[in-house]
Amino acid sequence: MHARLHARVRVGAHDLAVPAQAVLAAVQPEGPPATLPRRGGALVGACPTPWGVVPVVDLSRWIDMGQAPGASTGEVLVLQEGSRRVAVRADGLHGVVRGGCVQRLHQDDDPQQLFQSAVQWPDGGGLSPLLEVGRLADLARAWADADADAACALPGDALQPAAAQEGGERLPHAVFDAGGHLWALPVGAVVQVRPAAPLEYAFPGDGATRGFCSWDGNKLPVLDLGRLHGLPPAGGALMALATDGSHGVALLVDAVRQVHRLPVAQPADGAPQWVPGLGEVRRVDAAALLRGLPQAVLAGPSTGQPARPASANAEAPSSAAHLLFEHDAIYATPAEAVLCVLALDAEQGRAAAAGEPLHLRWRERLVPVHALPCYSGRSPANAPRVALLVDPGDGAAVAIAVAGLRGWATGQRASGMRVANLGELSLLTVGEGAARSSHMVVDLAEVAYALA
Repeated sequence: MHARLHARVRVGAHDLAVPAQAVLAAVQPEGPPATLPRRGGALVGACPTPWGVVPVVDLSRWIDMGQAPGASTGEVLVLQEGSRRVAVRADGLHGVVRGGCVQRLHQDDDPQQLFQSAVQWPDGGGLSPLLEVGRLADLARAWADADADAACALPGDALQPAAAQEGGERLPHAVFDAGGHLWALPVGAVVQVRPAAPLEYAFPGDGATRGFCSWDGNKLPVLDLGRLHGLPPAGGALMALATDGSHGVALLVDAVRQVHRLPVAQPADGAPQWVPGLGEVRRVDAAALLRGLPQAVLAGPSTGQPARPASANAEAPSSAAHLLFEHDAIYATPAEAVLCVLALDAEQGRAAAAGEPLHLRWRERLVPVHALPCYSGRSPANAPRVALLVDPGDGAAVAIAVAGLRGWATGQRASGMRVANLGELSLLTVGEGAARSSHMVVDLAEVAYALA
């Protein structure tokens, strides 16, 4: 048995499998197929498609397919085998499934039969007969010659959204496999593909942004397109750098498939589109993707040269002592900004997390308490248990509530990184070997100034 990509098609009472590479499009004709008067046979007429007029076969003319369990969608599936194109009437389409295993059952090679193998769908999806597209054309003795290159436009929106339109402007796209799905980005936006770099800072949880990595001197967010669109995550053996010159993101991918010219008139919103020879492809608007990631601002060029420093701190990385603390993730802050650490009881921690007014007494005065923002987008696993008193620079101390303290680091140098919605940040790497880890540096003095 071998796993492939198949379309699931309902014809009558039967759920059929069709090789995905043979499917050109699903067409919704405006009316019944144009009839061709014949004395017999399974041909029920012809249908206009973007590839010209294609004959339509009704399998029930040959085989008792039973009654469809629901209302028919009235679609026809346009198929191609070699240079021959033929369409088959369908009562419904159930999308494309990856991982179906083909098992040959009939061994007689009877040329009068359409089905000799079955597809076992993954995850207990049952079995479906596999339609032999070549035999369908042979038995019908009717097909349109692809070499004739006829071009007849469909009126209106006859093609389904997932089908590929052949008209209009087409631009080359890089097609990647990630999480069992195909993704396409304009080739001009993809600078390089290389083995995945280790995450220097990993965000907890299952969000689309996995964390940050270093790429030619830049600190880039690492994005999973599958998670971004509610699909299975990528294994991430490779990373593809997408950039517009001032923004960059490292996309986790599993394999590079090919460069394919895709119609730019179709939406690039990550919705599945049918591409002949590839199957379902999700086209991504790289420019919109980068605009939606403010943390993707580059600290330097993305062409392989050393990066420009993001700030003065990046020119002379700090090696001062840092305090490690826990919130929605483990962060570091320059220890010189912390005046004092005060414990919070359970009620105070609850009030701080809820954003309720709260003050602590320190040196005969009341200090306001604020919860630290969650930079990873995830809620803290634990309620605040301590408050870090910080001087924002005007002498009026502010308390920042966090989940707890994790340690003290001295001598390590923090590397600069620009994150647009957070300002100038850095990553601090601590430990050696298996205990080595990186943490985002958040200057609590700047946070306190914003909250004061």
